[in-house]
Amino acid sequence: MRQKLLSLAEREIVHRAHLERRLREETGETAPPIESPVVSVAPEIRNLTMTRALKIVLERERESESKYRFLAERVQDPEIIQLFL
Repeated sequence: MRQKLLSLAEREIVHRAHLERRLREETGETAPPIESPVVSVAPEIRNLTMTRALKIVLERERESESKYRFLAERVQDPEIIQLFL
């Protein structure tokens, strides 16, 4: 499980790099610096079982996928569409 989560984190780093490169190419701007997140754990997700934690992660991943598909449907540039997909 640890390896899977590390793999997902690595993919997010690569994804951010692609987005930052595209931002520079299109606008000449640089992305804002990455800030350390403030993490607060809601009481209902403390002391989770692995099964429940994975269900929550999967749900959030589906929400993210839905948002990126929404964005992909609203742009014309095929490269940006592929980036969102």
